[in-house]
Amino acid sequence: MGRKFKGISIFLLTVILTISLTGCGANESSTSAGDGETITLKLGHNQPTSSQFHAGAEKFAELVAEKTNSQVEIEVYHDSQLGDEGELAEGTKMGTVDISLVASGSVTKYYPRYSIFDLPFLFRDAEHVDKVLQGEVGQLLAEEAKEQGGFKVMSYWESGFRHFLNSARPIESPEDLKGLKIRTPEWPVLISTTEALGGKPCTDAIF
Repeated sequence: MGRKFKGISIFLLTVILTISLTGCGANESSTSAGDGETITLKLGHNQPTSSQFHAGAEKFAELVAEKTNSQVEIEVYHDSQLGDEGELAEGTKMGTVDISLVASGSVTKYYPRYSIFDLPFLFRDAEHVDKVLQGEVGQLLAEEAKEQGGFKVMSYWESGFRHFLNSARPIESPEDLKGLKIRTPEWPVLISTTEALGGKPCTDAIF
């Protein structure tokens, strides 16, 4: 029988996904558009074809083809076919990947201020998230990411609020996290937050 997971969201932490981190280089598979020619761009992400992110990427490709009279073709690569999130972010910055859909935490090595989205209790609700990301703050961060990080943020996608789940006991307060091993992305703010709440962050895929 499978384990029964228990837990609730004890802090509001939104994983912000950035789509299309456009690097300074050019993918060798791409061609310059001319009369009758087509530009082919690779878009990579780490999600399965059943995910909403893949569906969104496919819709993005469809709209690009529609609005460019099929002169720009977006090839969507799912399930980390072009690399995991860290590799996708690096590849996009280097120009070996044209577009990537990655978590903000995967680009903080190039633009540290995106770590702000890993802070707990940052947003009140989903409406607050949209207001911030689609407003002045989101635009400012995107502009700075281009200037300081060397990539272009085309849009923000949301992955929802982060939760703690476990098979030991319900989590209703920070004290309930004490001693629990919590699988955690290798992002400094998330690791520090888990430790501050009493958990033991583990960045290994299996532990």
